[in-house]
Amino acid sequence: MEAVKTQEQTDALDYWSRRNCIGSSDIKSIVGTCTFRGPHDVQMSKMSEEPEDVTSTYMEIGLVMEPALGELVRRKLGYHDIHVVLKPGKTYKREVDGVRFRDTPDFIAVETNRHSRPLYCVETKLGYRADRELYGEEWTDDVHAGYKDQCIWHCGMTKAPRCILAVQFSTTAFPEIYVIEADPVRFDFLQRAGIDFWKTSVVGGVVPPVDATAGCRKNLARLAQAHHTLLDVTNEQVELAKELQRIKPAIKQMTDRAKMIENGFIESIGEHLGLDFGDGVKWTYGADKNGKRRPHNGLKNLEK
Repeated sequence: MEAVKTQEQTDALDYWSRRNCIGSSDIKSIVGTCTFRGPHDVQMSKMSEEPEDVTSTYMEIGLVMEPALGELVRRKLGYHDIHVVLKPGKTYKREVDGVRFRDTPDFIAVETNRHSRPLYCVETKLGYRADRELYGEEWTDDVHAGYKDQCIWHCGMTKAPRCILAVQFSTTAFPEIYVIEADPVRFDFLQRAGIDFWKTSVVGGVVPPVDATAGCRKNLARLAQAHHTLLDVTNEQVELAKELQRIKPAIKQMTDRAKMIENGFIESIGEHLGLDFGDGVKWTYGADKNGKRRPHNGLKNLEK
């Protein structure tokens, strides 16, 4: 039978709940280095009355596979003569200037089961839908800025000297290993940004600056639900509306042109994998995990 929690225990759990703290996923969204969430998403998650910890199917699969990914990481490190024990990460907490921070790395690496001081922390990712171009050579720190911030956050909260980011791009291969060193200067910046955001946008209720994320539109729509009157526009808004009308046809034209170029590439490569532009620059049309061929744009380093 589960023990009944006292009110004091319940209050303590709520005090350090995800809704009342800033975590590693929040911080990269707050500073704008996350690819799919922004400050508006964080504000909604902290101020919404809806139940927290709602996860997507992809995230749920990742959580189920986490222990297996940890074991794959441990084995791969062993093959490189790095012999450690991986323990599931506990939740680290701290309160600075009245703002609560928390962090739960996927694993911490220790010398033996008797040790608790982390040699490094470990963050695992399913990269099946990842843009491979966002990652550089294995064993470097060449990863997407949002993941780097998340790893630096892990280091700052756990006091680990480095964080391993392990990304599994294929179900038939070991995760690829990236190593991000602790960065106290960047961690301090992230922490200050979190404090400013919490006091301004959570306690103060100030809406974050407008950005291009879906969360921004959803948050603004939420705030606008109670209003039914029209607002007189400014001269600046008139000019922006005119600009919006001007660029819409251009956007459609550029989209159509991009699709036409891609279709031309597909026609020219036939049954080949793609086009090689030299110096590591290529455009491919390979099969995804479901066996369906899709274009992959790897032209970012092509001279303009």
